[in-house]
Amino acid sequence: PAHLIIYRDGVSEGEFERVLHIEKKGIKEACQAIEPGYKPSMTYIVVQKRHQARFRPANSREGDRHGNAKPGTVVDENFYLIAHESLQGTARPIHYFVLHDDHGFSSDKLQELTFKLCCLFGRATRIVSIVPPVYYAHLAAKRATLHFAGDWAAEGSESTTSSFASSWKPVQAGMGNTMFYV
Repeated sequence: PAHLIIYRDGVSEGEFERVLHIEKKGIKEACQAIEPGYKPSMTYIVVQKRHQARFRPANSREGDRHGNAKPGTVVDENFYLIAHESLQGTARPIHYFVLHDDHGFSSDKLQELTFKLCCLFGRATRIVSIVPPVYYAHLAAKRATLHFAGDWAAEGSESTTSSFASSWKPVQAGMGNTMFYV
C-alpha cells in the first residue's frame, strides 16, 4: 500500500514520542526489507481505553436509552470517540491521539474512518468500542503465547530474542496466511 495507518494501543502519554520514534524507524526498516525503495506515507494513532473522561448529552432527550452520548459522537482533534451503544451503564469513549500524519488527513476524515472501522469487527454483529486492528492485535498476541514452549521473560536482551526463536512452535502449514486467531 502507498499509505499505512497504524493504530497503537498500550502507550502512556509520557511514552508517546519515544515509542513513535522507535516504532516509526522499525516500520520504515521493515518496508525497506520488503522492497528496497518502498516508502509508504504513514499515519500513527495511539489508542487509549483507560482514562476518566465520560460524556453525556446536554439534553437527555438527545442521548441513548441510558442517557449516554449517541454512538458516533466525536470530541475533536486528538479525539474521543464513542463508537458503540452501551449495553448497560455509561458508555466509555476511546481516546485517539494522532501522533504522526504524513498523509494529511482532515480531522473529520480520520474520525469518520475510525468510526467506520469500528463497524467491521469480524466477531461482532454490533459496532465495537475500539478499532478492530487493536482487537486483532490483542487476539494475535494472546494466541502467540500458545506458540512458545517453555518459560520466557519479556526482556529486550539478545539472549531473550534467541530464546524466543528457539522456543517458537510454528503455525500449521495451511494456516499461516489466515487470520486464524480471530
